[in-house]
Amino acid sequence: MKLSEVNITATTSNKGIRVETTTDALRVIWIDPRFGNAHLDNYIEQFGDVEVEYDAESKVYLVPAFKVQRDSYIKGKAATIAGSSYGCD
Repeated sequence: MKLSEVNITATTSNKGIRVETTTDALRVIWIDPRFGNAHLDNYIEQFGDVEVEYDAESKVYLVPAFKVQRDSYIKGKAATIAGSSYGCD
């Protein structure tokens, strides 16, 4: 289903829904009475009205179209961290 078709109800809006991005980050989207659908509109403006699949175990909406980008980002990040003294004294 498209992200715009996900029903963000009153029960989910307190916590929002978590949706993958093109990095290792997740975006939390919720309906706020002050801003309406601003969080959803912002995501769709940045990433498009993507196809999503709900992963009940992780409680996150996965975006299959971002898999290659996410994997590449994560691999590059791991290589950068492995080749540095990040976190070491």
